[in-house]
Amino acid sequence: VFLVMSLLSLRLKSVLVPLIVLVILLSWRSAGVRRRAVPVALFVASCFVAAMPLYGPAALGQIHKFTGNVHSTPRGQLYTVGATVAEKRFPLGAGFGRYGEYAATLDYSSVYSGHGFQFVYGLSPTRPQQLTDTSWPAVYGESGFLGMGCYVLAIGVLFRDLRRRRVATAQRDLVVWASVVLGAFLVESLGAPTIFNSLYVLTVAVYVGAGLETGSPYAGRVPWRGVTRRVLFCE
Repeated sequence: VFLVMSLLSLRLKSVLVPLIVLVILLSWRSAGVRRRAVPVALFVASCFVAAMPLYGPAALGQIHKFTGNVHSTPRGQLYTVGATVAEKRFPLGAGFGRYGEYAATLDYSSVYSGHGFQFVYGLSPTRPQQLTDTSWPAVYGESGFLGMGCYVLAIGVLFRDLRRRRVATAQRDLVVWASVVLGAFLVESLGAPTIFNSLYVLTVAVYVGAGLETGSPYAGRVPWRGVTRRVLFCE
């Protein structure tokens, strides 16, 4: 029901999230998880086929809107200018609170003025609603390609650790669900400021933390010791 309702929203993310979820499930190391994912994949595929006459043109229109001419939308400008800032100020970017975040709108950032954002509707000082429209431009615009690389590496470590959990069948669903929540979170971050939203971040942290603690060799010990060891030694 939720899948059908999301498809009826005619948003591109409503397609990307189920696809990412299926990729995670079908690539899981456990054969049991993969077997359970096959009927889900068939159901999702049938829903996509049924919705294609209605959804196809809308999805293609959104893809063309955000990729055909990236400078035609405020979000496209945030992405492209953020990359330019990261390149010009390699490797550390513009600095925190200067690009793509709420703090950069309170005292209008000089980075915005230097790239003409003050003349763009939605990015100007008087109408800054879309300056915080998405997440990733702030990551690489403020911390540079070095910060972006560290962030991607940290996410990769989380996925790797979740996939390495060796747990009983009753606990496995929690680990799989934690990976699914993390994947959906990343897809959502492409078009929303989820990385800087405390509710999103805390929700993901609860699921991923519970998944990592399940089957962990440090379970039952003082929590911060296990977390510190995993972070420092990537265990």
